[in-house]
Formats: sequence, structure tokens, C-alpha cells
Amino acid sequence: MNTITLERGSVAVWDLADSPRLVAEVLDRGGVLAVPTGSSYALAADPTHAAGVGLIYEIKQRPPSEPLPVVVGDPSRLEELGVSCESGLGGLESAWPGALTVVLPCNPGIPAAAGKASLAVRVPGDRRLRELLSKLGRPLTATSANQTGGVPLTNPAALQTLLSGHDAVIVNAGPCVGGAPSTLVRFDGESAQVLRTGRISVSRLREMAPGLEIRNAPGSASRKPGTEGAS
Repeated sequence: MNTITLERGSVAVWDLADSPRLVAEVLDRGGVLAVPTGSSYALAADPTHAAGVGLIYEIKQRPPSEPLPVVVGDPSRLEELGVSCESGLGGLESAWPGALTVVLPCNPGIPAAAGKASLAVRVPGDRRLRELLSKLGRPLTATSANQTGGVPLTNPAALQTLLSGHDAVIVNAGPCVGGAPSTLVRFDGESAQVLRTGRISVSRLREMAPGLEIRNAPGSASRKPGTEGAS
């Protein structure tokens, strides 16, 4: 693991080819990773670790009442979060891995849920992030790496400034490409409400899930709190 020294301190940088032990230790003690999501970098903590989730709120200067979205390497890992989609998602799951984030009922005791009874989850399309999830064997939060209201960061140099002074590690993936975030929907078993339009269009969702009623929520073109960082 390398360190890059800046005026304000140093931030550790980890390569995917390295052993995951060091980054796992960061997560275990409540630290944070900056991970690639394809469009931008995201702040990742163990969603079940209160200290790690709290550190993300501190870095982002974000109200702790807003849930953090979560990524998993495989839908089977959702059970660890008290999220169940055993009966499927009406065809929406065919978008995974990919740029679709789905809000599902969850265990409100999970720190990333911020006391709410639902959680935004996805299997990411970014190969590097899926590789990291596989190596770590656990879900991660994935909220945009920026302070609340700011532009999501795509460049590791800016990440170093954001994370300096915190217990954090940058996963070295070079610049991200930017662009639209994932599409965000709320699924209730019979219908899907589009909360944020993104890389997957509403017409494409209807092709994936012809048996579902898919409707746009008012203001669905805007970014919703707690859902930044989706790739």
C-alpha cells in the first residue's frame, strides 16, 4: 500500500492487485474507502458498522438522517442487510450488474439505513468495484465522494484533499469517466416508481419488466438525497 504526501497530510492508496487484508482492516475499525463506480468515485464503508457510516456523514457534511446507498457483489448478499428479493424484482434484476439502483425494504437497524425501513441497493456495473466486493466478501456503501451539494469527484487528486486527515484509503483506479448516475427506482412487488432517471431509460425498464407498472415520480429527473454515487 502506497502513500501520497500532500500539504495537508497523506492518504493511503491501495491497488486491486494487492492483498485485501489492509483495506479490510480499515473497514473493520470504522474507516472509509474511496472506490470507483464508473461515473465517479464513491465513499465506501461497511454498511453495518456505525463508526464507518458516521465517518461518511462527517466527510460529506451530510445529515445523519439520510440513508446511504449500498452495493453488493451478488444479490444473495442482500440478506446480510435484512433485504429480501427472493421472489425477484419482476424482471428488473436483469439490469444487474449495471446502472440500476432499487429501493427495497430492509432491517432499519442497519446503520446505513439511518433508521429507515428501506435501502437503495444495486449490483454495480463497474468491474473493478465488483472485484473489490468479491475480495472483501461484504457489501459496501456507495455514496458520491464529495461534500453534500458538491460535484461528485472523478479524480484521485481531489479525493486526497477530501479525505486528508481521516481514516481512509483510496482504491487506485485512475480518473473515472463521469456521466449520468444509475437510474433509481422504488420496487413494491407489483410496480416500480422511478425516483431518479439515469443511465437506464424508463422505456428500457419497461422492456426488462413488462409485467410491472412503471411510473415516474414527480421530479424524478433530479438527484435524490441518499442516492449519490450510483454508477
